[in-house]
Amino acid sequence: LVMLGPDDGLADYINVSIPSSAPPNNFIAPAWDDWDPSAAGAAVIAKTIGVAPNRSWVVTWKSVPRFTVAGGTGPATFQAILDETTDRVRFQYNTMNVGNSWYDNGNSASAGVEDAAGLRGVQISYNSGSLTAGSAYTCGAPVAPAVTGQPVDQTVPVTQTASFSVTATGFPTPTV
Repeated sequence: LVMLGPDDGLADYINVSIPSSAPPNNFIAPAWDDWDPSAAGAAVIAKTIGVAPNRSWVVTWKSVPRFTVAGGTGPATFQAILDETTDRVRFQYNTMNVGNSWYDNGNSASAGVEDAAGLRGVQISYNSGSLTAGSAYTCGAPVAPAVTGQPVDQTVPVTQTASFSVTATGFPTPTV
């Protein structure tokens, strides 16, 4: 999950359908599941690309395995891209086969965006297995998302946290 405000500290690894008024709320979820970024070779990388007003903020989950996948054979790699110019959030999926049909391709994941109250959101997938390698989904916003404070390029170790202030408003129907 990419939280767009304070994390409520709840068990964020247990995905639900979107929207839901139950916490957590106010997030972007390219593949909300029980990932293990502390595994050897895994990384979650946040990077700003471009120059204002044409920036994109890219969060990449690279080679991240799922926790407790019996018989699992591989990690997942996917991205969330927030685009300053087009007012869009794009999810891109590279590798989503973790080697267990219960979890492959998002069979146990939620994908979408949700507002701070959990009353409005766009659900792209909910435990459906539709997050396949090579797929991409875009959510448009009728009001431009505002990047408040320049996110810095960084890789965040599992033992640390990083805060980014991003405001996103409006969640229309996703496009493929």
